[in-house]
Amino acid sequence: MFVEDGFRWIIDYKTQEEHAATDDAALLSRYRHQLLKYSALISTMFPEPIRLALVLTDQPKLLELSTNEQ
Repeated sequence: MFVEDGFRWIIDYKTQEEHAATDDAALLSRYRHQLLKYSALISTMFPEPIRLALVLTDQPKLLELSTNEQ
């Protein structure tokens, strides 16, 4: 977690190679509920608007959950 340009980023790191065969939208859908739980908790502790993302360490790739998906 970090703050950049007024946003608090919550990053969830995923290391499984199975992600390479899955498209980005499917991965975000798979982990959406988990990321939203993190957001709900963190929003009670910090005032900044939150941005959520997955980092796939085996590719490497950052996938942001867009604001219209939250």
